[in-house]
Amino acid sequence: MIPIIKQIKLGYIVCPITKQRLSFSDGELVSEDKSYKYTLVDGIPVLLKDKELKVAYFHRSDCVGVNNKSSSINKVYADFIYYIYRMMRRTYPCQNATLAFEKVISNKDENALCLSIGGGPGKPHPNLTNVNLFYTNNVDIVGNAYQLPYADNVVDSIYCGAVLEHLEFPADAVQEMYRVLKAGGEVYAVTPFLQELHGSPSHYQNYTLMGHERLFANHGFMIKESGTHVGPVYMLTNIIGVFLLTYLPFPLNKIIKSIWRVISVFINPLDLFLCKSKDSDTLASTTYVVAIKK
Repeated sequence: MIPIIKQIKLGYIVCPITKQRLSFSDGELVSEDKSYKYTLVDGIPVLLKDKELKVAYFHRSDCVGVNNKSSSINKVYADFIYYIYRMMRRTYPCQNATLAFEKVISNKDENALCLSIGGGPGKPHPNLTNVNLFYTNNVDIVGNAYQLPYADNVVDSIYCGAVLEHLEFPADAVQEMYRVLKAGGEVYAVTPFLQELHGSPSHYQNYTLMGHERLFANHGFMIKESGTHVGPVYMLTNIIGVFLLTYLPFPLNKIIKSIWRVISVFINPLDLFLCKSKDSDTLASTTYVVAIKK
């Protein structure tokens, strides 16, 4: 990952409103015409357009993950809980999807500018600069997907994992990805097809594989490849778990759901076999698209 300060000095990170370069002044980032000023919190640029939004987003950040202002002890505890949570909900992505991620993100040079839109609290690869609306763990820049704080044609690759379903206007975010990417730059997007309603903080839509492709193709991208990301087995075990938790009475729902979650750990690896089916996207949990800027 290119250090944030270097990204600013190189003119990659810009004012999200005017697209002018930013400079440091009295501990803040200021646009060239001095019309916009942005704060830094623990060295993280907060590139949102007005103070009211900043206050609202910071308040909401406490609900999304571990706030960067929390103690190191709380961070360790939260990271441990997050690790256990991920282990219990482990998925088995299709091989083609994994290889596609490696081509788009992992195999890039250390000087390549790779963004993760909506990234955090995890970081799937150290190459990624996490851009998120919320101030939480592993976020490098607080910014809006509808107004990315990056100049035109400077980004090499973009990862967008389980984000588009949470955006009320996903097409606007895809258009922004197109704007900031270099010619030939690629997006690796993963979006749910068959999953339960889940916030963060809102959930507006899921996508079929065809719908996922069209979302990018309709905004100038060429679809390089696409397919199932996480297959039908996880879809089934996850939906059953949600059903048990939602519709059984308390505390029976918690007990049965926990038992089912343990059982699912041994069932979910079957996705490695079903993902090889040409019809795996029919009941896929998530699909992926690799889209290239023409």
